[in-house]
Amino acid sequence: MFPPFPPRSAHAATRPPRARYLSVPQLVTVVGVALLALLALSGPLRAANTGGTEQTDPYNPVMNAYVGQYDTASYVGIDGGYTGNVYGGQSSGNFVQANTVILTTGTVTGTVYGGSSWSDEAKQNIVTLYGAQVGEYIFGGHVLAGTSAATDNTVNINGGTVESVYGGASASGSALDNTVTINGLGSAWSPNGAVVNYDVYGGFVGNAADSSITAAYNSVNMNGGMVSGNIYGGMVESGAGAATDNTVTMTYGTVAEDITGGESTSGPSRRNAVIISGGSVNGYVYGGYSYSGDATDNTVNISGLAAVGGYLYGGLAESGGVATGNTVTISGGSVDGDVISGSSGVATGNTVNISGGTLGRNVYGGFGSSGTAQDNDVNISGGTVVGYVYGGRADGSGTAANNVVTISGGTVLGYVYGGRASGSGDALLNTVAITGGELHDNVYGGSSNNSDATGNTVRIEGTPTFGPTSALYGGNANTGTGDVRTGNTLEMWTTGVSVKGLHNFQNLYFFLPSTTAAGSTVLTVADAVDISTPATGPSTGATTVGVGIMGGGAPTLATGDSVTLIKSNTGLTADAGLTNTTTGMQGISTLYTFTLETSADALVARVGEASNTHEGIRKSPSEGQAAGAAALTQGGDLAGGQGMTSARQAAGAASAGGAAQGGWGGFGSTSGGMSTYATGSHVDARGVSIMLGLAKRFGLDGADLVAGPFFEAGVSSYDSYNDGPGGDDSIHAWGDSNYQGGGLLARLEATQGMLKGLYGEVSARAGSLHTTYRSDDLNPALGRASYQTTSGYVGAHGGLGYVWDMDEKTDLDVYGKYFWTRTEGSSATVLGDDLDFDAVDSQRLRAGARLSRDLAANIRPYVGAAWDHEFDGSARSTLNGQGVAAPSLAGDTGVGEVGLVWKPFEDGGFSVDLGAQGYAGMRQGWSGSLQLKYEF
Repeated sequence: MFPPFPPRSAHAATRPPRARYLSVPQLVTVVGVALLALLALSGPLRAANTGGTEQTDPYNPVMNAYVGQYDTASYVGIDGGYTGNVYGGQSSGNFVQANTVILTTGTVTGTVYGGSSWSDEAKQNIVTLYGAQVGEYIFGGHVLAGTSAATDNTVNINGGTVESVYGGASASGSALDNTVTINGLGSAWSPNGAVVNYDVYGGFVGNAADSSITAAYNSVNMNGGMVSGNIYGGMVESGAGAATDNTVTMTYGTVAEDITGGESTSGPSRRNAVIISGGSVNGYVYGGYSYSGDATDNTVNISGLAAVGGYLYGGLAESGGVATGNTVTISGGSVDGDVISGSSGVATGNTVNISGGTLGRNVYGGFGSSGTAQDNDVNISGGTVVGYVYGGRADGSGTAANNVVTISGGTVLGYVYGGRASGSGDALLNTVAITGGELHDNVYGGSSNNSDATGNTVRIEGTPTFGPTSALYGGNANTGTGDVRTGNTLEMWTTGVSVKGLHNFQNLYFFLPSTTAAGSTVLTVADAVDISTPATGPSTGATTVGVGIMGGGAPTLATGDSVTLIKSNTGLTADAGLTNTTTGMQGISTLYTFTLETSADALVARVGEASNTHEGIRKSPSEGQAAGAAALTQGGDLAGGQGMTSARQAAGAASAGGAAQGGWGGFGSTSGGMSTYATGSHVDARGVSIMLGLAKRFGLDGADLVAGPFFEAGVSSYDSYNDGPGGDDSIHAWGDSNYQGGGLLARLEATQGMLKGLYGEVSARAGSLHTTYRSDDLNPALGRASYQTTSGYVGAHGGLGYVWDMDEKTDLDVYGKYFWTRTEGSSATVLGDDLDFDAVDSQRLRAGARLSRDLAANIRPYVGAAWDHEFDGSARSTLNGQGVAAPSLAGDTGVGEVGLVWKPFEDGGFSVDLGAQGYAGMRQGWSGSLQLKYEF
């Protein structure tokens, strides 16, 4: 519809000469030469001017200048004009800081500097123009030579006239955090507002010798007035420096030429932004521009009544660089030229978002002028696009790959391309997803000039409207003998769609909404349709037809019902082999058998029978609940095992002096490992649990009581495997569980008499468990199945044991413990089917013994063994009200452990317990534990 857009350099050639963009030394020379002619006309200082003295210009001995009294914190007020230059502060060897110039009326024939230094920093200087006329330039901060920076300077233009404006400028140093604000509402001195005859720079670097010199964090705010030239948030005119994090914001007014957030030469242009909510820009808009460097992560936002007369680029790397990560967002206003998020030789990962406004030409997510256009996106939810839409376009020999166009609203009058290779490259794996809006012309998953266009997808959902000339193409080539069919896929996720033509799809997938009624038609095509397998040519792969049903609930189709998948008003050609049987799933619960039938003008799917899906598919989501319950049982093991031991040691250390009642001891314990649970299938889990608390010893008559509160948390990940239609372990799922909670623990141990060594212990805990689940194997046609649930949990344990002192260094702890954990029920929706998860109750009995011996004063190793029996642990659920086979943690597990308690400081209250545990039986695997305790 439109010719290719011109490069920026071609557009720039239409501007006035770039002499306006001189480096700072050049600017001073030009100013000096111009003022030589004015020297004879220079008159006496106006009496209304304050704060300065008239003297010979410090940079040019034949010039007059009005200069503030100090290098720093000077104030100069101009209320009567001046013939010559004006300096708020000036120094030939020191920095200039916090100087102020205010101009109200009259004419200044030269240049105005808030602060100017020959070779040192210029920072925090301010110039405010209310109504005066400035014959040359305004600099907030100015560094004439050297590599010092111009930082945090400000220029406010509230009225009057000036040639060009620089917030901060340095000849060879950085320009950082400078600001220019232009207000157009005018003032008492200048009722018509501000006028800038040429350009505005937030920050300007003349030459950057290396990448350490940057124009960064500068800004220009335009709230009205007129700029007859260009606006730059930040510019590096030459050299390797970067233009980064600069911003131009426009709410009102007129810019006769371009707006650029940040511009560089050979360095990168990064994270610059242009935000326009009103006013008009007659030229181009660039979020970021680099002539030979990269343009990355720049943004442009257009909204309100903003009007852009030229092209709009998120980021442009004109010659040799890469444009990546740039974003254009348009919610209102108008753009007369093309909209391109990222343009360069290689354009990757750029995005255009359109929710409103009118775009008069084409839209490109990414444009590769000579290389690849890959992973770019265009998202349209509103507004009008008059021209074409390209997810990514590659010219030259470049490939257009993995680009995506998503249309959910708005109007597109021209063609839509997921990816377009306009030169000699291929268009591969691009996608157009349409869920709404109006499309008036053709839709191409991928298109090439004379090469391949394969593996592309067109997806249609919702209720979009197609014009009378709209045709759907999986792939297309203008000329040549390239493959434009292989792997191209049409996905229909709705019914009642009408188009003019259907071309070059090898795969035809129909995902019927669960509300689809018998006799419905999915796709009506005005022209003749040929979905047969080509006998010759580059693509001879068989045509594939798949039918699935989305959503859950009660099915609306019964045995014998039919749905017309494709209806052609002119005739349909298909392979005879398509008259066979295929299957389609409704969500994850119901399996339909479809018979495909063809006629002279239609492809029809007829329902054979409906049945439940494979048990492994229905059961798999419950594995996530079983994995979450397993994570909580490991937390219970920690509270009733190593955590209890750590609390007892901490409380014992706190009362080591023999006092009847000691102080509080702090303890911490952690355990982590890998286990496989035989749940009827199996779950592989990896996790870490932690426990932090305080414990105190209470001396009783003949016994010790240790008690205290604790906090607990755990994180785990899991993989579950169920047998499915594809064979053993063919249903794979994965996810995460994490829990947080708290509780109380206590242990009472006899210390005297015949019962010495006998003890009892209890703990109680409660908290919240969060579980996620994902699988690509339940119904691949509908994509990934997933859910997230959050449930409360409670748990407790009780135990009895006896510690036998075999000798003064060795003891044997024999125990029996009961653990109970309950996870509350929850619900989720998976691929449209309703899942209700019952509460999971775990009841375990553990009996075992641990042998410990002192090898040295501060080293105590131990070994142990236990038998663990789980009575329940079933993760029961219902799927659309029907019961599902439940994975269960029930069974026997043998446990072995070894460990070492170490006290690094003989007289201190700090100790470390390192342990390792192994498991065999229902639970198989290993874990490691670490306990820390400290006496307060």
